Amino acid sequence: MSLTPERIRELDGMVREIGAYLGMAFDEEYASKHERDWSYYSQLKTGTQALGFSAGDYKLKDRWSIRAIFPRDNKGQSNTSCRDKCPEMTVSMGKTAEQIAKNIKSRLIPEYERQLAEVLIKTENANKYYAGKVGQISKVATYLGLPAPTDDQRSNIYPSYEKGVHKIEPYS
Repeated sequence: MSLTPERIRELDGMVREIGAYLGMAFDEEYASKHERDWSYYSQLKTGTQALGFSAGDYKLKDRWSIRAIFPRDNKGQSNTSCRDKCPEMTVSMGKTAEQIAKNIKSRLIPEYERQLAEVLIKTENANKYYAGKVGQISKVATYLGLPAPTDDQRSNIYPSYEKGVHKIEPYS
């Protein structure tokens, strides 16, 4: 399916209207990051909740594919469990925005909120772990007179080889 700019504006309008019924905002930044000339992608969000909307799949012609999106930790990793399937659904694009919002509230949101509560706890624990990891290696760096790392991605320190150590990295 080739999407014209007019069709994209129309679909954006539909998603915005659905968002109004759900109390969620259209994510302009997300939409601007995706090429939406063959398939349509957008997102509604509020607080820690986000819903992804897509259309244009040849199998799901004239249907919205809607999926729950979980927040990521400070390292950018998802803390969802493989045992739980990510809540998702499809719904006819022919329904009104209010009908679609009601379907989302009854079919998708209850399971999403249950899983989201677990994911938020795991994400908070992961963030604490990464912060502790950076804190530990920072103490070692200070002791060795080296610059402290700024985040977990760069938490390895490289003392000069004369000290007999090539690399120090934190492990749990």
